[in-house]
Amino acid sequence: MYHALSNDPDAAYRIFEADDKREGYAELRDFSRALKAEAAQEPARLPAQAAVPAQPRPVSQAPRPAGRTPAPSRSSSRSVYDDNVSMDDFVAMRDKRG
Repeated sequence: MYHALSNDPDAAYRIFEADDKREGYAELRDFSRALKAEAAQEPARLPAQAAVPAQPRPVSQAPRPAGRTPAPSRSSSRSVYDDNVSMDDFVAMRDKRG
């Protein structure tokens, strides 16, 4: 249904821009019935499409994604911007970063 609506933007516009829900539902129902009628008239087309072999997907030439970066051996949730950091801790963390 969505594929058929994407191929018929005028019908999609009429359905989605209907003034009320009943009118939109009626448009959708009529569109659905028209699709069923078209499908009943063209049953020979479906086996012909199935006989066409699928093309293989191309192999990507993109480089492999980079690996994960190693985590530090000791991670801390403390930061030099925390309000309760003492001056000694601040100096120690600042020296460790540099």
